[in-house]
Amino acid sequence: MNVRYRSYNPEGAYFTLIDPRDVKKRNPLLKAIDSFVDEHVSVEPFSERVSNEIDGAPAVHPRMMLKILFYSYAKGVYSSREMEDRMRWDPNYIYLSANQSVDHSTICNFILKYGEEIKRVFSQLVYVMAKMGYVDMDFVAVDGTKIKANAGKRFTGSVAEFKEKRWKIEERIERILQHTVDEGPEFKARSEKKLDSLEREKARIQTFLDEVEKGGATANGKVSLTDRDACMVKDKDSKYMGYNCQIAVDEKAHAIVGLRYSMRPLIEGCYSQ
Repeated sequence: MNVRYRSYNPEGAYFTLIDPRDVKKRNPLLKAIDSFVDEHVSVEPFSERVSNEIDGAPAVHPRMMLKILFYSYAKGVYSSREMEDRMRWDPNYIYLSANQSVDHSTICNFILKYGEEIKRVFSQLVYVMAKMGYVDMDFVAVDGTKIKANAGKRFTGSVAEFKEKRWKIEERIERILQHTVDEGPEFKARSEKKLDSLEREKARIQTFLDEVEKGGATANGKVSLTDRDACMVKDKDSKYMGYNCQIAVDEKAHAIVGLRYSMRPLIEGCYSQ
């Protein structure tokens, strides 16, 4: 049988053409976020906190970062590593980033550094949506969920528990020092590494206990030294360090117009009529 097929080699190198007009035409959400950030967001609050005029590498553009974050959150993508990965292959992310690669650490640092600025931009977004008639804020539904914090048991406890942990660490350090005297070079090298880890753990706990004594940290309940904003959450039959997250949704557009976690205000700085 004489059969002919088109050439097929998935291992070959090739280029993919991305037309910005086609991307925006096929994705109204992306187009809306893109237009909003370009037309309604000032970069001055971000620029005021960057100091690389004389030396230092160029900073990532805040407009790009805001577009990536807003689009990711709207699509249910919350992992900075996944955002980094999507900038390599997803046409929507490639367009929003202008084909720039940004690692997950840069994304995380941007969120941590410009948290308040991002909140204000979000408030602007709600205001613009209200002015355009997409949300009216006449009826807002609130719902919530409990989320575990990134807080392991090792650095979670009450003041009394941390004092006991400090005492146990000191005991372990003393035992290691006593055994190290009579052991060989290989054992001593391992001991030094372990001692360094214990000393850093002790210093971390001691810093917290010093803050409590000076009145700079809470002395009631359990605290996570990994995530100090977290609090003890009761979820059904279990208790853990976490957040009681709630969102406010506009009835008309089903758009999220506010949020809170722990005891922060629900719609902080958002538009209201």
